Amino acid sequence: MDHRYHTLEPNGLFSYQSRVCDQLGLCSDFAGHGFWAVQTANDGSFAIMTIVSDMSRTNLCGISYSRMAGDQLQDNMGGVWVRAR
Repeated sequence: MDHRYHTLEPNGLFSYQSRVCDQLGLCSDFAGHGFWAVQTANDGSFAIMTIVSDMSRTNLCGISYSRMAGDQLQDNMGGVWVRAR
């Protein structure tokens, strides 16, 4: 299981902390940083572009698509984002 905590700053920078645990409860922590940008589509969905660098990758670019569901953001890969602060 992977739990991630993202900090998205208004200037387009972000950082994340990730904790990955196996079935035995053994966990590893990872951290990374990068850039983000969002564009809203006509149907109300969001295209979110990120560029990530961490211990295993440098400047990895990705795009995901998300939609608001109540007070949560659900992405096209099954992830659910909940505002923590």
